[in-house]
Order: sequence, then structure tokens, then C-alpha cells
Amino acid sequence: MYDFHKSRQENNENEFRHKLFKRGQKYHFSTSAPKVFRHLLSEIKRKVSDINTVNNNQLVPVGKEFDMDKFKKDAGHFTNELGTIRRHHNDLEKVTKMIYNQNAQLLKENKLLWNELIKNK
Repeated sequence: MYDFHKSRQENNENEFRHKLFKRGQKYHFSTSAPKVFRHLLSEIKRKVSDINTVNNNQLVPVGKEFDMDKFKKDAGHFTNELGTIRRHHNDLEKVTKMIYNQNAQLLKENKLLWNELIKNK
């Protein structure tokens, strides 16, 4: 995230490196720290993504035009897919309820048969 890289030492311990951290130098966030070290710390920044915001707060990739027709086409495709998934879900719910009811009926009949078997012994 801040351009740190993990490396493994000879003793199999992990070490994190950054090009702006120098061995033997002390780093302080206070203003009393030497200017050179404060400068190095201020250069370590979080990586930014390739996304800018446009006027109406929509996210748009940098260097690419926002194609509203493609967006509407994709949204329509996703809406159709969602409808298909919902229909499949409803069908699965119906089948599950049917299997549940059949199982309950079989358990009931099984119990009756066991009772009749016990009575006939």
C-alpha cells in the first residue's frame, strides 16, 4: 500500500523494505528531527488508484472516456442476469419445499409402518 516490499532474511525472518528508509538513520515525526529525515518520511505516501471523480461524483478511469451507452448496455445486461438468478432461486425454493413435504410424508408413513410392525409382533 505504501510501497513496502517483503523480503526473507537468511534466518527465515521476514523483513519489510522501502527505498526511503535507510539503515542506521533515526526517523522522527517531530519537527525537531533533521530536515533530511523529515523529508524522507514525507515522501512515503499511500498509492493512489487510477480513478478520478467527475462533476456528479461518478468514478471514471483516468485517461478513458466515460461511455454512457456502454454503461447502460452493461446495466441492462446485469439487470437481465439478476432476473434470471431470481427466477432460478424461486424455482429452487419451490423444489426444496416440495422435497421437504415429501420427506415429512415419508417420515409419517414410516412411523405408521413401524407402529403396525410392533403391534403385529
